[in-house]
Order: sequence, then C-alpha cells, then structure tokens
Amino acid sequence: MENTTDHPAPADRRPLGFWLRAVDGLISREFAAAFDDEPVSRRDWMILNALDGDVDEALSQRVRDRMARHPKRIVHLAELGWIAASDGQWTLTDAGRAAKHRLAEKVDAVRERVAGAVPAQDLATTLRTLEAIARRLGGDDEALRFGARGPRRHGFGHDRGHRGHRFGEHPRHGHHGHGFGRHEFGTHVGRSC
Repeated sequence: MENTTDHPAPADRRPLGFWLRAVDGLISREFAAAFDDEPVSRRDWMILNALDGDVDEALSQRVRDRMARHPKRIVHLAELGWIAASDGQWTLTDAGRAAKHRLAEKVDAVRERVAGAVPAQDLATTLRTLEAIARRLGGDDEALRFGARGPRRHGFGHDRGHRGHRFGEHPRHGHHGHGFGRHEFGTHVGRSC
C-alpha cells in the first residue's frame, strides 16, 4: 500500500497493538514511579477525586461501586486521615484535600511528559485516530467512557492467564493502565487519569 501523506512510513513496522500495549505499559510505569514514595496508589487518588466531586457523575458512580467492592481502599484512606464519614457519606478531610492536590501535581507531570512527546496537533490527531478505530470496532459511548475491554481469549496477543506482573505493572500497586480505562491526555473531565 502506498503512503499518500507527506509523512514517511515509520521505520519500525511493528503493529498497532504492539504500540498500544507498549505505550499503555510505559505510561503505567510512569504513574507507578510518580506514586512510589506515596502511601497510596493512583487508584486511591482517583477515589479522592470522586469523593471530592471532581469527576463526572458516571465515573464517580463507577469509582463508588469499586469502593463498595473493595472497602480496604476506603479503610486505608481513613487510616491516613484523608477521608472521614459524615452522615453516612465519605468526605475529604483537610489533610485529604492537601494530599489530593500534591498527588494531582504528580499526575499532571506525567500527563505533561506524555503530551510533550509530540506536537499538540499530532497528539490531537492520534487521539482522534484511536477514537475512530475504537468506534469502527464497535466501541459505543458507554464502553468508551470507561475503556472497552473485550473478552479475554487465549492465543497470540491475548492474556494467557498469567497472573504475574504484566508489562508496566508496578509490583506494589499491582495495577496497569491509567485509570478506570480512561486513556486521555490533554482533555479530561476532572482529574480522572
């Protein structure tokens, strides 16, 4: 197929899936490193954002659902003195708001590093391109809001059930990706990734 743009074909011809996994893993590694000296993970920081009302309602509800399934995160944040229960609702304490602000600076630094890798116009084109591919593959608004995850299959290019640390996972925090499926840099609702 002939390249019809002004841009030369990339020298490295590895497939799109390779680059998507590589970038996702490397972004995860950057976030893990940014939070390495913190007593919390990036997911805990997202809980602080949800409790403080800094994310859209649908994402906030998803975070709250996860909190209900994994109450250890809430207990940990309460033990740190970052959240407290009031009238049956969890709210941030002054220490929690200060921690959220400090952690936001770390997240913003990672976002800026990623966004600064290419000109803003190229990043915008990349995001539009990835959205178009996702929609072509059946991603609707609901699935794309939280990051579409197809069924896990065995075979080439899929998770083979290995439970060790995947590329980009941080052994202490044990998560990958960058935030409840939110893969956005530059434009975001609240501070969700």
